[in-house]
Amino acid sequence: MPCNFTYQHYREVLDEAHRLGYRCVSFRDLLDGRAAGATRVLLLRHDIDFTVANALRMAQIEHDAGVTATYFVRLHAHHYNPFALPTFRQLHTIARLGGEIGLHYEPHMARELGVDDTEGLRRGRFILETGLGIQAQGVCPHEVVRTNTMVLPAEAVQQAGFRYQAYDAQFFGGLKYLSDSSARWREGCMCQWLGRADQLYVLTHGFWWYDETPLENY
Repeated sequence: MPCNFTYQHYREVLDEAHRLGYRCVSFRDLLDGRAAGATRVLLLRHDIDFTVANALRMAQIEHDAGVTATYFVRLHAHHYNPFALPTFRQLHTIARLGGEIGLHYEPHMARELGVDDTEGLRRGRFILETGLGIQAQGVCPHEVVRTNTMVLPAEAVQQAGFRYQAYDAQFFGGLKYLSDSSARWREGCMCQWLGRADQLYVLTHGFWWYDETPLENY
C-alpha cells in the first residue's frame, strides 16, 4: 500500500492490522486487559494539537474498524476551545465512538500560573472533566522536546488522580514506539512495521491527515 497521510491510508493500516491479528486498543482498554492474550498489540494514541475535526474523522474510521484509541485534549490551544459547543459536541462524539479522552497537559501554563506540576495537573484534570463531563484517566505532556518534560513527575501524576501518563515505562518496555510528529515518520510509516513488530505504540496528530491534499488543513 502507498504510504501517505490520507484518511484512506489510515483505514488501510487498520484493516491490515486486523488481518495480521493485532488487537488495536486505547490506553484505557489496554490497562483494563482488553488486549490480554493477544500475540500482537497496537496501542493507538492521538494528540489533538490543532484541530478536533480531524481527530473526529480518525475516530470514525476506528469505530468502523472496531478498534479504540486515546485522544489527548489541550485546554489552552490557540486553534480550538474544547468547551465551545461545536468542539464540545465533536469530543463527545469521539467518546461515543469508543475513543478515550485524556489531558494533553501544557507545562508552560503551570509556570505562567505560578504553580508546580502537581497543582497544574490537578487543575487541568478538574477543568477537563468538569467542562466536558467526562472522566480523564490519562495525561500526556504537550511539546515534550521543547519543554523537556516527556516524563512528568510520577508523584504529581498520581496526586492529581490520573491512572497513567502516556510516557510511562510500562508502555515502552516491549512496545515499538512510532510517531508522525511534524508529518514525518522517522523510522518509516506505521504500515511498514505491521508484521515486523508484534507490539506497537503509534502516535498520530490529526492535523497532518487529509482526504486528498494537505492544503485542506491550512
